[in-house]
Amino acid sequence: MDTGNFLAGMCFFLLALNGIISSSPATNFCPDRCDCQHPQHLMCTNRGLRIVPKPAARVSEEVLIFSLGGNFIGNISAFDFTRYSNLVRLNLQYNQIQTIQPKAFEKLSKLEELYLGHNLLSNIPAGTLQPLKKLTILYGNNNDIKKITPELFANLDNLVKLRLDGNSIEVLQDSVFKGLSSLHYLHLESNKLQNIHRNAFSKLTNLRFLNLAHNKQSAVRNALTFSQLRALTTLAAV
Repeated sequence: MDTGNFLAGMCFFLLALNGIISSSPATNFCPDRCDCQHPQHLMCTNRGLRIVPKPAARVSEEVLIFSLGGNFIGNISAFDFTRYSNLVRLNLQYNQIQTIQPKAFEKLSKLEELYLGHNLLSNIPAGTLQPLKKLTILYGNNNDIKKITPELFANLDNLVKLRLDGNSIEVLQDSVFKGLSSLHYLHLESNKLQNIHRNAFSKLTNLRFLNLAHNKQSAVRNALTFSQLRALTTLAAV
């Protein structure tokens, strides 16, 4: 074969191959200002974003992790994550999120880890977390959440770690954590707790770690409050 023809053929082949790679489903959906070099991890941290960026095309089924931390996102709509049904981890920490629409996570039935810490949330509507049946880790720390109810945690049977520290919670009502039968770690330090119902933790039979430090001392004086926590090994209450 003529050397010139051979080299020309090779160049054509390499250009064609490069075109195939660059148009791979793993990257052609990549939202503006994000990094999609790793097929399983969509990286949009610290990009100055004010809304959740929209994908440019159909999202690859390989995408399992969506990182959106360190932006200026203020609202999570019902449509922001509808194309990311295979996510197992979603990081929204260090934004300015004030509202989460009730159906925001409706399509995320495979999600295992959700990080909402360091935002401006004062309330999470009941039912918002209900589709997240596989969730094992939930961070809601360092927000301005004032009230939690049993309905907020409905269907979270697999949750192992819950962080609600650094909020403005004042009351823990009767059986408020009743849906969290698998919970091992619960952080409630640095809130404004004044009243803890004696049965607030009654359903947490697998709880091993409980932090209630930096709250009103009167809220944690009743020893009966902890009498049903048979698996508890660590209690921080000062």
